[in-house]
Amino acid sequence: MTVRVAAVALLAMAALVLGQLVVALYKLIEFDSILKRASTTVGASAADVHDFKSDQSLYGFFFCGLLIFFVGFIVMAAANSWLGRRAGQVMGIICSVALLFCFALSFMPRPETKLEAAFANAEPSWAVALDYASLTVTPLAALAIVLLLTRSARQHFSWLPPAPPGYMWAPAAIPWPYQDHQDR
Repeated sequence: MTVRVAAVALLAMAALVLGQLVVALYKLIEFDSILKRASTTVGASAADVHDFKSDQSLYGFFFCGLLIFFVGFIVMAAANSWLGRRAGQVMGIICSVALLFCFALSFMPRPETKLEAAFANAEPSWAVALDYASLTVTPLAALAIVLLLTRSARQHFSWLPPAPPGYMWAPAAIPWPYQDHQDR
């Protein structure tokens, strides 16, 4: 049951990542007009605009490619988890941890120029709202997916027998290799 709930949560997370992809593609398509508004607001020089444009264009293409990869990977993990395959559970855990890592990287401190701040302020309100919604919900969904899948994965991957009543620890499944020599 938890695997199916995790598969549905994975599909919801894929929809969130797809929303981030829509915003990233919009920013790539409308990059010149947003940059023109931001640069006139700040009064940036042509060299600053050129440097910002080259950096952000490369970053935008890389980010879109990464989001496309994540959407495909999440959908494959959801499909395999829904079918009850262990590989889907492992893929879901790996993808969720990777998204949590990317979420943590977005809060790393970095210097911000006036042009970057003006560019962020020149974005449309729907793009900003979708960005903040996905930044809020994606890590919570990823954490829930990891918890759901590790609970079900523990049942599938455990190979030690349960501890008998009264024991504080489980006996070893494989006898100690030098057990015979200790008695001599």
